[in-house]
Amino acid sequence: MGWAEREFETIDLGDPRLNRRAVLLAERLGQKPGASIPGAYENWAETAAAYRFLRNEQVSCEDVMTAHRQATMGRIREHAVVLCLQDTTELDYNGQATAGLGPLSYEAQRGLYLHPTYVVTPQREPLGVMNAWTWAREFKQGDAPRGGVLESVRWVESYERIAEQAGELPGTRHVCIGDRESDILALLVMARKMNHAADYLVRCQHNRVLPEGGKLWDGVMASAPLGRIRFEMPAGRGRKARAVEQEVRAQRVMLPDRQGGQLEVTCLIASEVNAPAGTKPVVWRLLTNRVASTLAAAVELIDWYRARWEIELFFLVLKEGCRVERLQLSDVGRLQTALALYMVIAWRINRLMPPGVRIVVASNSLMANCPTASFHDQNTAFTSLSRIQRAGTAQSQASRNAFRYQRCRRAQHVRRHAQEVAAKRKQENWHDSPPGARCNCCAGRPSVCLVARTAFDGVAAELRTGRHGPGRLVPRAWRVRASAGAVAPGVLHACRARFTRGERRLSRVAAPARSVAARAAAQGKGAGRGGCLAGVAKKLPGAVGGRGHMRSVQQRQTLLGLIDQACADGARRDVACRQVGLSCRSVQRWQRSGVAEGDQRPSGKRRYVRPANRLREDERQAVMATLNSEAFKDLPPSQIVPRLADTGVYVASESTMYRILRQQGQLAHRRSERAAQKRSRPRALAATGPDQVFCWDITYLPTQVRGQHFYLYLFEDLFSRKIVGWQVFDCESAALASQLLTDICLRQGIVPGQLTVHSDNGAPMKGETMLATMQRLGVAHTRSRPSVSNDNPYIESAFRTLKYRPELPVKPFENLLAARRWVTELAHWYNQEHRHSAIGFVTPAQRHAGLDRALLEERALVYERARQENPQRWSGQARQWTHVDVVHLNPETPQIKELRNTQKVA
Repeated sequence: MGWAEREFETIDLGDPRLNRRAVLLAERLGQKPGASIPGAYENWAETAAAYRFLRNEQVSCEDVMTAHRQATMGRIREHAVVLCLQDTTELDYNGQATAGLGPLSYEAQRGLYLHPTYVVTPQREPLGVMNAWTWAREFKQGDAPRGGVLESVRWVESYERIAEQAGELPGTRHVCIGDRESDILALLVMARKMNHAADYLVRCQHNRVLPEGGKLWDGVMASAPLGRIRFEMPAGRGRKARAVEQEVRAQRVMLPDRQGGQLEVTCLIASEVNAPAGTKPVVWRLLTNRVASTLAAAVELIDWYRARWEIELFFLVLKEGCRVERLQLSDVGRLQTALALYMVIAWRINRLMPPGVRIVVASNSLMANCPTASFHDQNTAFTSLSRIQRAGTAQSQASRNAFRYQRCRRAQHVRRHAQEVAAKRKQENWHDSPPGARCNCCAGRPSVCLVARTAFDGVAAELRTGRHGPGRLVPRAWRVRASAGAVAPGVLHACRARFTRGERRLSRVAAPARSVAARAAAQGKGAGRGGCLAGVAKKLPGAVGGRGHMRSVQQRQTLLGLIDQACADGARRDVACRQVGLSCRSVQRWQRSGVAEGDQRPSGKRRYVRPANRLREDERQAVMATLNSEAFKDLPPSQIVPRLADTGVYVASESTMYRILRQQGQLAHRRSERAAQKRSRPRALAATGPDQVFCWDITYLPTQVRGQHFYLYLFEDLFSRKIVGWQVFDCESAALASQLLTDICLRQGIVPGQLTVHSDNGAPMKGETMLATMQRLGVAHTRSRPSVSNDNPYIESAFRTLKYRPELPVKPFENLLAARRWVTELAHWYNQEHRHSAIGFVTPAQRHAGLDRALLEERALVYERARQENPQRWSGQARQWTHVDVVHLNPETPQIKELRNTQKVA
């Protein structure tokens, strides 16, 4: 039984299917908390089911939270004291088309307010979310007071719920804790009304007037101190680290309740003594119904209040780890249901964090109010506070099986798995309707799909112009219906070549384009794997049309062929022309005059016309004299122009000065640092068989020591995707990499001149030992551009597949032997069992051995026999089990080829 089944064991949504869907949705979102809802699923059908669940009117936020509340109460029963932390936070959905949002801190900002009650133990163990309210404020009408529910009401209601639960669990003491916002008289009155069924501990904000006269804080400070506490306050924004010594005072006082009666409370004040000159003293003021007559009791209350920052960590995980502020749902009701699930997931993530690796929420108020050292009275030492020092790191690679997070530096947030998924999929900002990404309608007659180009173009535009780039979900109005099955590479390419714009799209009709489609699927971003259109659309270039755009003869021939074929299949000519970005008149002119004529300009070059307002020769000489003068000879034009303007002189514009210097040969790099270098694309590689091209890289594996890692060296065959060699070491070294490459070449029987190895620009890849080894073995090598991971996509995809398998241990690896044992099992599964989508769903070992072609042919026969037996069940062609003949790495685009040919001719 998984954690979601246990947590939602008592859920009752009125339908067993909805109960199962809620459990499944929580499980999937928990595995990828930082991903969007579509990104958490692997296919279109499950994504659609998730959105149907969220928009089901039978499902509400309260239904989901009720099941979690019952599970939380079961955990509360096991403890004598629990701390019920409550606070309010803003959820910013500004700019999103979600109905029902209200203003936030300022009137133009849109979002929701969230007020949960988060239960922890005094030892900071998270137990769950007891209650949660989400609401939107009403908009202010002129000078009239704002209507709707006040935030203070939520504080009182939350305490009332806590007190009611305390009555149901008489064996557990409940302590309601809040910050300065909870210092409201209505909460204290409610506590008295309910006979203090639950204790309260709030940060005192108001210096109230006492019935006998005088102020509350002055009266407490006049009492005798209970003792002193000392601690080290770390450095914060605008302050230095220093030792702090405070006197602790607590006094039982009576406060007027504004109803003719009085409230008996305890006011606790810890004030700094002997503060350095010019430094604001550190003072804490707390209100509680509990009696604190000794220093031990007062320190216990301070320790309990320190636990309030656990709810800040909960908000941190919820907003940045789970990224709930990026949810794009159509109305607030669906958003509240999703928030209920994500609150349970955020609690689960916090619960999985051991106290030793908790993250420091480093803010001034936090660090100023979190003593972490020992406490002392005037005579003897007192050490009662739990000393949980939470520490984190910005780039920790430690993994967790179900919930992965990234330990971030101060003021940043928890998301490891979420950040990795977001970086690979880039599908965070999706709306609440499922994507219609698959298109198999063109099997057998692909050009007919040009008729549907209008809908597809809307989809592509939505994906290209999203707030965070490609990755927005297709809106419902533009959705393209499709089956839930995978798309064969041939069909995928046919759809792409006719549904998209650009010279790349129209020239990829040949077989090499199938490998490009296969590459997109291998990266987990194509329709054959993720089930969505976003991965395909993000690889498509811009339109080929546009007024004044020059098109080559080959482009014109390809365009005319596609348009004629579409018209022959029933499409209108004007629609077909519009979808490829051309005017009907241009197409008619090409057909009338003949496309073979091509460019009619002399020499195929643009005629240069000298502008009439150009500088005269004497003016050019004056500009050069100014630039080469003693005052300006060492300055660039960007510095010369403003200096001349300060003296009231105008000679020429900055761009004109640069142009004249370039024409005179005086524009050169003169600084002491190295000149900028142009980083060109790596050489295009193509593999037609095994042992021709290897890709390799190094990835981190987590250890039990923070900041230290094991390193997985992995070589993968480009053609077959087989892991031909790997090893795990405790360091990165070119010598170790060269030993591994030598061993692989011996086992694979590599001869000099046969193999090319592609890698990135890491130190082990460029080390002298590695380069000498490759030269000795006769192995050629290519490298990616700096900071461009897409130049080595296959190995990155392999790492993603391996490191997100369920077999990944929950805890970091204890030693090298454990890490190597895990990689041994994963490599065997990857090579022998895993059906790779980019090579026709055969195993890498089968393709490496040459068995894939026969296997694919047998699959095609199986489908053909099934179609012949039941032809009425087939509306089109059977699934194409196509063999991928060539796999390309960093293929050249037609634009680059044409540019290189032009440069050669010139």
